[in-house]
Amino acid sequence: MKFISKLLSICLLTAVTWQAVAEPVELDRVRVIVNDGVILQSDIDSATKTLTANARKNNQELPSADIIQEQILDKLILEKLQLQEADRIGVRIDDTRLESTLNDIAKNNNQTIEQLRQTVREEGLTWEAFREQIRDEIAASEARNAW
Repeated sequence: MKFISKLLSICLLTAVTWQAVAEPVELDRVRVIVNDGVILQSDIDSATKTLTANARKNNQELPSADIIQEQILDKLILEKLQLQEADRIGVRIDDTRLESTLNDIAKNNNQTIEQLRQTVREEGLTWEAFREQIRDEIAASEARNAW
C-alpha cells in the first residue's frame, strides 16, 4: 500500500512539474536602445494606434506602413532623448499638473473627462497609458523650453 501511495505521489508530482514547464512567450521586444533607455515594440504599436485613430478621425490618408513605422520610430527616439534630458535636468510632472492638462484636453475637445476616457478606450489605449503619454509630452516640452 505504501508503495502504491509513493508511486501515485511521484506520478502526480511528475504531472504537475510537466505542466509547469511551458514554452517561453515573448511579451515585448526591444526595438531600439537610446543611451540608457529602450524603445519597445509595444511603444511603437501604441504610437501607431494613436496615429491611425487620429488620421481616421480627421479623414486623413496615411502613407505606407513602412513610412509610418520609420516616422514613428524617429519620433519615439527624439521623445526618448528629450525625456532623458528632462530627467537629467530634474523635470517632474506631478499628478495635479497632469490632471489639469487632461482637463484642458477634454475641454478643448468639447468633452468631459469621462468622455475623453471613452475616446481613449475607443482608440485602443488604456487611460493609464494615455496619462503617462501626456505626462511624458509635458516633460519633453519643458526640456525643449529649457534649452
